[in-house]
Amino acid sequence: MPAGKWRLIFKAAVAIAAIAVAIGWSAIYWANANSRYRSSGVDLSTWRNARDQIENLRQQLSRSGSSASAQDQMTKTIELAADRSSIPRAQIAHVWPESPHAMGESSLQEQPTEVLLRQVTMRQLVTFLHGVLEQDPTFHVRTIRLSKPPHDDAAESWTVEVVIAAIIDQPQSSISPAAH
Repeated sequence: MPAGKWRLIFKAAVAIAAIAVAIGWSAIYWANANSRYRSSGVDLSTWRNARDQIENLRQQLSRSGSSASAQDQMTKTIELAADRSSIPRAQIAHVWPESPHAMGESSLQEQPTEVLLRQVTMRQLVTFLHGVLEQDPTFHVRTIRLSKPPHDDAAESWTVEVVIAAIIDQPQSSISPAAH
């Protein structure tokens, strides 16, 4: 064969090899891009769920308003949870709201409330706490202290001190400098 024909065959082979490499690279690149796209969809849906939860909490916080209305809501929630857990009102020794505490440098504040319950069973306590916490996602239990009533070691009833806190949103202008 003449040399010109070999050159033409060589050039064709190189061109075919280059096209094959380009197709292979494109397939790998597309597979990686597709994988990134699919995982970003999961990330995006996770982000959207988190965004929706944050927005729901913000709306609930804005509805709760001031610490006074948050305290009223907390008291009503405590009474309702006590009723639902068969704790007579006479066994609620006291409900004491504490001063709100600033949470970092945001407009959020934590409004703790100390509750003293006397002669409650563990079942009543768990039902009571569940009832309080399910009413509002901004409520949380900060502390629980259990003690046996004096001279009553055999009984299944307890004295319970629990601090339940609500998260409230106070615009920066209404937060007093003393709270910082």
